[in-house]
Amino acid sequence: MSQEKEHLQAIQDIKIMMERSTKFSSISGKAGIVVGMLAVIVFAGIKWFDVTTVASLFVVMVGTLMIALSIGLYLSIAKAKKDGAAIFDTTAKRFLVQFFIPLFVGGILCLIFACQNQIGYIPAMMLIFYGFALVHASKFSLDTIKNLGYLEIVAGLIAAAFTQYGMWCWVIGFGVLHIIYGFIIYTKYEK
Repeated sequence: MSQEKEHLQAIQDIKIMMERSTKFSSISGKAGIVVGMLAVIVFAGIKWFDVTTVASLFVVMVGTLMIALSIGLYLSIAKAKKDGAAIFDTTAKRFLVQFFIPLFVGGILCLIFACQNQIGYIPAMMLIFYGFALVHASKFSLDTIKNLGYLEIVAGLIAAAFTQYGMWCWVIGFGVLHIIYGFIIYTKYEK
Protein backbone atom coordinates (compact mmCIF):
# COMPACT_ATOMS: atom_id res chain seq x y z
CA MET A 1 0.00 0.00 0.00
CA SER A 2 2.73 2.49 0.82
CA GLN A 3 4.30 2.05 -2.63
CA GLU A 4 0.90 2.80 -4.20
CA LYS A 5 0.59 5.94 -2.06
CA GLU A 6 4.07 7.02 -3.09
CA HIS A 7 3.14 6.63 -6.76
CA LEU A 8 -0.05 8.63 -6.26
CA GLN A 9 1.90 11.34 -4.42
CA ALA A 10 4.46 11.46 -7.24
CA ILE A 11 1.65 11.88 -9.78
CA GLN A 12 0.13 14.66 -7.65
CA ASP A 13 3.53 16.40 -7.44
CA ILE A 14 3.96 16.20 -11.22
CA LYS A 15 0.46 17.59 -11.73
CA ILE A 16 1.17 20.53 -9.39
CA MET A 17 4.48 21.22 -11.13
CA MET A 18 2.81 21.21 -14.55
CA GLU A 19 0.05 23.56 -13.39
CA ARG A 20 2.59 25.97 -11.95
CA SER A 21 4.46 26.05 -15.24
CA THR A 22 1.37 26.75 -17.35
CA LYS A 23 -0.91 28.75 -15.04
CA PHE A 24 -0.35 32.05 -13.26
CA SER A 25 -1.87 31.17 -9.92
CA SER A 26 -0.56 34.01 -7.78
CA ILE A 27 -3.75 36.00 -8.21
CA SER A 28 -4.82 37.15 -4.78
CA GLY A 29 -8.42 36.82 -3.64
CA LYS A 30 -7.69 39.51 -1.06
CA ALA A 31 -6.76 41.84 -3.91
CA GLY A 32 -10.13 41.23 -5.54
CA ILE A 33 -11.93 42.05 -2.32
CA VAL A 34 -9.89 45.21 -1.69
CA VAL A 35 -10.26 46.39 -5.30
CA GLY A 36 -14.01 45.80 -5.14
CA MET A 37 -14.28 47.79 -1.93
CA LEU A 38 -12.21 50.58 -3.51
CA ALA A 39 -14.62 50.75 -6.47
CA VAL A 40 -17.61 50.96 -4.13
CA ILE A 41 -15.94 53.77 -2.14
CA VAL A 42 -15.05 55.67 -5.34
CA PHE A 43 -18.61 55.28 -6.63
CA ALA A 44 -19.99 56.57 -3.31
CA GLY A 45 -17.59 59.53 -3.52
CA ILE A 46 -18.67 60.33 -7.07
CA LYS A 47 -22.31 60.28 -6.01
CA TRP A 48 -21.71 62.12 -2.72
CA PHE A 49 -19.68 64.95 -4.27
CA ASP A 50 -21.83 64.97 -7.42
CA VAL A 51 -18.84 64.64 -9.75
CA THR A 52 -20.24 65.13 -13.24
CA THR A 53 -17.62 66.86 -15.37
CA VAL A 54 -15.90 64.70 -17.95
CA ALA A 55 -12.41 65.59 -16.80
CA SER A 56 -13.17 64.90 -13.14
CA LEU A 57 -14.87 61.58 -13.84
CA PHE A 58 -12.09 60.47 -16.15
CA VAL A 59 -9.38 61.38 -13.62
CA VAL A 60 -11.25 59.56 -10.84
CA MET A 61 -11.76 56.43 -12.98
CA VAL A 62 -8.17 56.32 -14.26
CA GLY A 63 -6.87 56.97 -10.75
CA THR A 64 -9.04 54.16 -9.43
CA LEU A 65 -7.70 51.83 -12.13
CA MET A 66 -4.09 52.69 -11.29
CA ILE A 67 -4.62 52.18 -7.57
CA ALA A 68 -6.52 48.93 -8.20
CA LEU A 69 -3.77 47.58 -10.47
CA SER A 70 -1.11 48.56 -7.90
CA ILE A 71 -3.01 46.82 -5.09
CA GLY A 72 -3.55 43.73 -7.25
CA LEU A 73 0.12 43.60 -8.23
CA TYR A 74 1.34 44.12 -4.66
CA LEU A 75 -0.91 41.43 -3.17
CA SER A 76 -0.17 39.00 -6.01
CA ILE A 77 3.58 39.45 -5.47
CA ALA A 78 3.08 38.87 -1.75
CA LYS A 79 1.08 35.70 -2.49
CA ALA A 80 3.75 34.44 -4.89
CA LYS A 81 6.45 35.00 -2.26
CA LYS A 82 4.35 33.23 0.37
CA ASP A 83 3.78 30.27 -1.96
CA GLY A 84 7.44 30.19 -2.93
CA ALA A 85 6.52 30.73 -6.58
CA ALA A 86 8.41 32.79 -9.11
CA ILE A 87 6.98 36.29 -9.29
CA PHE A 88 7.53 37.13 -12.95
CA ASP A 89 8.09 33.83 -14.68
CA THR A 90 7.21 33.16 -18.31
CA THR A 91 3.59 32.32 -17.47
CA ALA A 92 3.10 35.52 -15.45
CA LYS A 93 4.54 37.56 -18.32
CA ARG A 94 2.19 35.85 -20.81
CA PHE A 95 -0.74 36.53 -18.48
CA LEU A 96 0.17 40.22 -18.19
CA VAL A 97 0.66 40.69 -21.94
CA GLN A 98 -2.66 39.00 -22.74
CA PHE A 99 -4.37 41.05 -20.02
CA PHE A 100 -2.99 44.47 -20.93
CA ILE A 101 -3.53 44.37 -24.70
CA PRO A 102 -7.36 44.60 -24.52
CA LEU A 103 -7.15 46.84 -21.46
CA PHE A 104 -4.82 49.28 -23.26
CA VAL A 105 -7.02 49.38 -26.38
CA GLY A 106 -10.12 49.97 -24.24
CA GLY A 107 -8.31 52.72 -22.34
CA ILE A 108 -7.42 54.53 -25.56
CA LEU A 109 -11.03 54.24 -26.78
CA CYS A 110 -12.31 55.62 -23.46
CA LEU A 111 -9.84 58.50 -23.73
CA ILE A 112 -11.06 59.28 -27.27
CA PHE A 113 -14.67 59.36 -26.05
CA ALA A 114 -13.71 61.51 -23.05
CA CYS A 115 -11.88 64.01 -25.31
CA GLN A 116 -15.05 64.24 -27.40
CA ASN A 117 -17.04 64.92 -24.21
CA GLN A 118 -19.09 61.74 -24.68
CA ILE A 119 -19.03 60.05 -21.31
CA GLY A 120 -22.25 58.05 -21.60
CA TYR A 121 -20.56 54.93 -22.96
CA ILE A 122 -17.30 55.10 -20.99
CA PRO A 123 -18.48 52.93 -18.05
CA ALA A 124 -19.74 50.33 -20.56
CA MET A 125 -16.48 50.35 -22.52
CA MET A 126 -14.43 50.06 -19.33
CA LEU A 127 -16.40 47.00 -18.25
CA ILE A 128 -16.42 45.35 -21.67
CA PHE A 129 -12.71 45.79 -22.37
CA TYR A 130 -11.81 44.76 -18.82
CA GLY A 131 -13.97 41.67 -19.28
CA PHE A 132 -12.21 40.90 -22.58
CA ALA A 133 -8.86 41.35 -20.82
CA LEU A 134 -9.84 38.83 -18.14
CA VAL A 135 -11.18 36.29 -20.64
CA HIS A 136 -8.17 36.75 -22.91
CA ALA A 137 -5.65 36.29 -20.08
CA SER A 138 -7.53 33.49 -18.32
CA LYS A 139 -5.91 30.80 -20.47
CA PHE A 140 -2.79 31.49 -18.39
CA SER A 141 -4.58 31.67 -15.05
CA LEU A 142 -7.49 30.38 -12.99
CA ASP A 143 -10.72 29.42 -14.74
CA THR A 144 -12.52 31.59 -12.20
CA ILE A 145 -10.99 34.64 -13.89
CA LYS A 146 -12.70 33.73 -17.18
CA ASN A 147 -16.10 33.59 -15.47
CA LEU A 148 -15.51 37.00 -13.91
CA GLY A 149 -14.59 38.31 -17.36
CA TYR A 150 -17.84 37.07 -18.85
CA LEU A 151 -19.85 38.77 -16.10
CA GLU A 152 -17.92 42.02 -16.61
CA ILE A 153 -18.79 41.91 -20.33
CA VAL A 154 -22.48 41.35 -19.52
CA ALA A 155 -22.42 44.27 -17.07
CA GLY A 156 -20.82 46.40 -19.78
CA LEU A 157 -23.43 45.47 -22.35
CA ILE A 158 -26.18 46.36 -19.89
CA ALA A 159 -24.42 49.69 -19.23
CA ALA A 160 -24.29 50.32 -22.99
CA ALA A 161 -27.99 49.54 -23.40
CA PHE A 162 -29.01 51.71 -20.44
CA THR A 163 -26.43 54.51 -20.32
CA GLN A 164 -28.34 56.33 -17.59
CA TYR A 165 -27.41 53.42 -15.30
CA GLY A 166 -23.83 53.13 -16.58
CA MET A 167 -22.21 54.10 -13.30
CA TRP A 168 -24.42 51.67 -11.39
CA CYS A 169 -23.28 48.90 -13.72
CA TRP A 170 -19.70 50.12 -13.24
CA VAL A 171 -19.92 49.75 -9.45
CA ILE A 172 -21.58 46.34 -9.79
CA GLY A 173 -18.89 45.17 -12.22
CA PHE A 174 -15.80 46.62 -10.59
CA GLY A 175 -17.12 46.64 -7.04
CA VAL A 176 -19.61 43.91 -6.21
CA LEU A 177 -18.32 41.30 -8.67
CA HIS A 178 -14.73 41.80 -7.51
CA ILE A 179 -15.74 41.36 -3.89
CA ILE A 180 -17.66 38.17 -4.71
CA TYR A 181 -14.96 36.70 -6.95
CA GLY A 182 -12.20 37.78 -4.58
CA PHE A 183 -13.95 35.87 -1.83
CA ILE A 184 -14.38 32.82 -4.09
CA ILE A 185 -10.70 32.85 -5.10
CA TYR A 186 -9.61 33.35 -1.51
CA THR A 187 -11.70 30.49 -0.13
CA LYS A 188 -11.03 28.13 -3.05
CA TYR A 189 -7.30 28.66 -3.63
CA GLU A 190 -5.77 30.48 -0.66
CA LYS A 191 -7.15 28.85 2.48
